[in-house]
Amino acid sequence: MPSECGECFVVLQPFAEDGGVIYGRNSYTARNEVTEVLYFAASEDSAPKKYTNVEVDGAPARAVILNRPANVGEGADSGANDKGVVVGLCFTDNEAPDALVAIDLVRLGLERGTSAGEAVDAIGVLVEKYGREGGSEAAKCSFIICDPREAWFFSVAGNLWAAEQITEGFRASPRGLNVTTKIDKCSSNLREKAQSLGVWDGSGEFNFAAAFSSVTESSFPINTPAAEGDFTLTRMFQLLRAEELHQDTVVSSHVSTLSPTGVSCHWFTATPNTRESVFKPFVFTSSARISPLTILDADKSDHTLLFKYHNARNWAAVGNLLTSLEETCVAEVKDVLATITDAENHELDDLMKDCVEAEVKFYR
Repeated sequence: MPSECGECFVVLQPFAEDGGVIYGRNSYTARNEVTEVLYFAASEDSAPKKYTNVEVDGAPARAVILNRPANVGEGADSGANDKGVVVGLCFTDNEAPDALVAIDLVRLGLERGTSAGEAVDAIGVLVEKYGREGGSEAAKCSFIICDPREAWFFSVAGNLWAAEQITEGFRASPRGLNVTTKIDKCSSNLREKAQSLGVWDGSGEFNFAAAFSSVTESSFPINTPAAEGDFTLTRMFQLLRAEELHQDTVVSSHVSTLSPTGVSCHWFTATPNTRESVFKPFVFTSSARISPLTILDADKSDHTLLFKYHNARNWAAVGNLLTSLEETCVAEVKDVLATITDAENHELDDLMKDCVEAEVKFYR
């Protein structure tokens, strides 16, 4: 079965197309749970801010786009920022009622990180300051954090954390804590604290996942990348649509293509069952807008309008048309992004908004 929160994949060089990094995530939660996609512009407000359980010291925030279950507070399962940083939640268990929860860390890492490494450092500081000490029963979570040049596995147990840097190849995050013995960054005095908590006896190589949880494996459900530039955006779509990934419990999906020299693009379904959903693109611009159809109107409904229309779909009647719509969108967006080095002044402000509204027309 999938992990409790999400299943995450990342493909780096030399396998990802166009010299960058491709990230993909399926979100698994309660069946028919509504997912929102929300955009927040950059802010210089440094006032303290209340998250799910605790108030956090404030800091200026980068512009972010977030994918999250409705009515969960300020955090997110997955998202990206205007510097091409992506954070995705892979696993969470036993969260503490008086500490930052995993979804809060996703948003905070995106708001405070201008690179994947900087997001790792920012989340690490927050875990140590606002986490709660614990041994094998500590609150646990893991993430993938990436940018156009690298990716990190990041695991948390209470107020302790460890991160593994990945600079090439491809990885599927395990369904549990994803950092084992390769630890490139970690909380202060990690090994000594693990010994004092009784989760490691000090002998042999320290394994973060084994100390705080069971070690699990995860693999790509389709053929793995095999050649330079072999893995494409649409290949990630196919991966997330694989039957092995429990489509009956997928509530939303997110894919990002992260470019080191051009414009990164972020694709969201905002609807359940990836095989019967359409990926819509978003590009950061100074005047970016998204459709109100992907945002919950708390005063009127417990559904987004996109979810409502999608939930009443007749896929047999519209599926081929929507598949064609997605294929056309991918081709056109790729053509545009291949010719520009930044997104300003290229009529991309309403890219996602226009695609969402085009999709909805097929449902009505």
